[in-house]
Amino acid sequence: MENEAQGARLIELGCRQAQGFGIGRPMPSDAMLAWYQEWQPYPSWQAADA
Repeated sequence: MENEAQGARLIELGCRQAQGFGIGRPMPSDAMLAWYQEWQPYPSWQAADA
């Protein structure tokens, strides 16, 4: 999944798991926890999930 629109469409299709640059860029493993604690989904993804 590369962008916000693709993520919203996947949610509409029932997909609840994805990976790709639309969620996060490659990072060192020691940065993963901080990224996870701060990451927020796009507002459109929350609307698509309703």
